[in-house]
Amino acid sequence: MLRFAQTAMLVALILPLFSSSVNGEIVRVARRYNVISFFAGSSSPVGKYEGIAGFVDFLDEQGRLVEVDGDKVYDPTYNLGLSYGQLRNNQMLLDVGFRYTRIEQAGDNPLIFFGPDDQTAEAKLHQYDLEIAFYYLFMNIVEKSFAPFVGVGVRAGFTNASASGFESESHINTVFMASGGAELKLWEGAKKQSFMTLASVNSYDLFASGNRPKYLNVGAALKYYFRP
Repeated sequence: MLRFAQTAMLVALILPLFSSSVNGEIVRVARRYNVISFFAGSSSPVGKYEGIAGFVDFLDEQGRLVEVDGDKVYDPTYNLGLSYGQLRNNQMLLDVGFRYTRIEQAGDNPLIFFGPDDQTAEAKLHQYDLEIAFYYLFMNIVEKSFAPFVGVGVRAGFTNASASGFESESHINTVFMASGGAELKLWEGAKKQSFMTLASVNSYDLFASGNRPKYLNVGAALKYYFRP
């Protein structure tokens, strides 16, 4: 009898955890949405640098490192990429993606490859990154047509330098960034099973390793949300 009473008490404690109602009302659990994004934008260099992404250092006549303004090392350029994420509770988005940035060197300090017989070539620089970011939407994008957001994230990848006739070289690096923007709903499917938005995607690179280029990125993204 005692064993039966203990079992009944245990069931009574556990059952509410699996119950779909509280005080006679149905509890609605927010479903998640998968998100596919395609984005592109402009990138303007920011910060100061003691070299070019691990390839060379900037030294004075005494061999000491010197800092050079970003706009004297890099020119404005572009970025593009794609990502996949999940929207939880209609306002929290975790995103993982790939980003490519073409690095344009300023005319004053180009990276040069030197070869035999006085052969030289200006290197072409490319940045390849995997990106993970968390965004918080201030409005329920499922129910509303407009939602501003903020986010933080990290990009990890490598800077590649290449030139025709020379062996390419790469350096691994990371950057931490903060972002903000807004989403505008363009289309919505039946029963809100899917919808599409146009988003402003703006980010600022805060901290970077290895003299990696840092940018203010301003762009747009086309996002498709759908329930699994």
